[in-house]
Amino acid sequence: MLLLRVAVGIGGLTFLITGIGVLFSDGCRSVTWGSRGDVRAGNFTAVCHDSVVAGGMSQGLAGLIAIAAGVIIVATVMVPQLLPRLAPRRVPRN
Repeated sequence: MLLLRVAVGIGGLTFLITGIGVLFSDGCRSVTWGSRGDVRAGNFTAVCHDSVVAGGMSQGLAGLIAIAAGVIIVATVMVPQLLPRLAPRRVPRN
């Protein structure tokens, strides 16, 4: 289970890095989303274009969506680990 959480957490971090990269890219006016690779080992990519492309998203919207997805994925992995530590502890009565 720990290995799965690590793998999903790394996936969430890649969304965060992609979103930040898209937002701060100078040559990115529009972004298209798609998949590359084969069926078993494909990856989901964001391709920046220096011109407005039909069917593409604006740079800001694509960056914010990628960052939001990364935050949601990382939070999904971290919240079950943090909740027991943040819950108030009960003191047993004698």
